[in-house]
Amino acid sequence: MTNGVYEYEYTPKGDIVITGYPGGGIEASIPKEIDGHCVVAIGKYAFKRCRSIQSVTIPESVTVIGDYAFAECRSLSSAILGNSVTCIGEGAFSLCTSLKSIELPDNLDTIKERAFWQCDGIESVEIPGNIKKIEDEVFTRCSSLHSLIIRDGVVEIGAGAFSFCTSLKFVELPESLTAIEDFAFLRCDTIESIKIPANITRLESKCFYGCAALKSIEISNNITKIEERLLYCCRSLESVKLSDNITKIETLAFGECDSLKSIKLPGGITTIENYAFSHCTALESVVVHSGVTEIGSDVFYDCSRLCLKLESGSYAEQYAINNQLRFEYLNSDKTGKELSVSIENQRAIQRPEAISPYEKKNSGIKWQYGREDDFEYYCYGGDSSNDLDVYAVITSYKGNESALIVPDSIHGYQVFKVEGIGRTVESIKLDDNIDTISEEAFQGNDTLRYVEFSYCSPYIDDRAFKGCNALEYVIFKRISGFIGEDVFEDCYNLTLVIEEGSGLEDYAIENGIAYKFYKYMGNDSIVWSEDD
Repeated sequence: MTNGVYEYEYTPKGDIVITGYPGGGIEASIPKEIDGHCVVAIGKYAFKRCRSIQSVTIPESVTVIGDYAFAECRSLSSAILGNSVTCIGEGAFSLCTSLKSIELPDNLDTIKERAFWQCDGIESVEIPGNIKKIEDEVFTRCSSLHSLIIRDGVVEIGAGAFSFCTSLKFVELPESLTAIEDFAFLRCDTIESIKIPANITRLESKCFYGCAALKSIEISNNITKIEERLLYCCRSLESVKLSDNITKIETLAFGECDSLKSIKLPGGITTIENYAFSHCTALESVVVHSGVTEIGSDVFYDCSRLCLKLESGSYAEQYAINNQLRFEYLNSDKTGKELSVSIENQRAIQRPEAISPYEKKNSGIKWQYGREDDFEYYCYGGDSSNDLDVYAVITSYKGNESALIVPDSIHGYQVFKVEGIGRTVESIKLDDNIDTISEEAFQGNDTLRYVEFSYCSPYIDDRAFKGCNALEYVIFKRISGFIGEDVFEDCYNLTLVIEEGSGLEDYAIENGIAYKFYKYMGNDSIVWSEDD
């Protein structure tokens, strides 16, 4: 039905849901009633891609804003929400790139995934305390957001909720918060400090990955482990205070924190996993107590200034000796052996193609290079008692298949990265576990026509597919974790096949790449039109 300005339909109770906007004016002031019936909701897609609308006022009668209701309204600069709104749907304001501010009502208790995805103009946000969880990717890629206040009552921040908010400087977290999920503040380049509330029990992997300006962080006492890549590439990080209850530091937790000069590991730590402090080039002092009983491979790789502070007779002492690390003893004038490893040798370890297969027998760390099912690969990490930390990296494919499914494991180890495939393959499907597509991995491949990322969200590094002039389709069944510079440059025949509302549409537009939306058919099947 329509009243000439709005399309609408009735609920079973006789209330009205707005379903469309044929009026198309620049200002939409939604009425409380139409023909005596109360307007209670803005329906799914009601204003989607209405490019003319510049402002909207939603009355007190409305309680729900439906999924993608205002998505891609690129001229929308003002949205006033009535205080009765309790739910903002998935993608409701996604890609409203002109929206400058949004005042969230106090009664709001639900903001669904991607609600404000890539709202480039929003500068500040205050999250009301009635919301218990900020859902996944709600404010992802809000590049102008510089101030974030989360009120007391919020319990959890979802995965990627504020990732790529590259102007974010001020963050206030409430004491009610108990969990921050993975990628939550990924690549928030301008955050300089953050205080983790005392009640936090879970900081998931890559929470602060790539927060390049972050200088200090204090980890609350309820945290028991520093998860994988938690502070990876925080290149300005100078000060870290760790909880006394931490028992484990996971892989690459502090990797490439190249301003970090010293850190005291709490006495309760028992395990330090592979590469935990690798490339911390300014690191001079790390205190390691006798409770540490497991240290992975290349934990202190490229830490040429480092001198470990440790206890005589400890596991850490033997590790230092086996790995030629300088050390001195705690609480004693006795100085440890001054051992070092040359920069040339370290670089040889970093570049497996420069060395032959070998085993580090003293520490039990295995390196293996080989070929399986025509895939050439190398493995790294792990130790003699635990193979779970061993990862495989595919370097090439030497078989004759033109349609290829990249395996999720080789030699029993998870495939972590793809560095190349070769030039005989026309189509590639990559499954769940792939974490990284290396820089220039497929550059110049003139046979590759079809690539499918099947529910994996890898980091696609710079120029990964540059110059693949035969490439026709790249399918993303999920949003990519990160897309680098010039990834698809000179791919003149390329069309991206993406999920509607995923944000990749904006990436395609910005980079002049054709795109299509797919339709999910069930049983892991999707379709799209090749003619539109």
